[in-house]
Amino acid sequence: MRVLIEDTIWSNFMVAIDTNIIVRFFTRDDERQYESAFRLIDTNEIFIA
Repeated sequence: MRVLIEDTIWSNFMVAIDTNIIVRFFTRDDERQYESAFRLIDTNEIFIA
């Protein structure tokens, strides 16, 4: 993913996620929420807070 901020291209950034997203990913108890969590984790560099 690339983000343009003030004429500077940022191609590497990190997304912080909390335990709720991790739980949705591992338990897969709600398929829609699992898919959202999977896409977030799969397409970004993740920081677990």
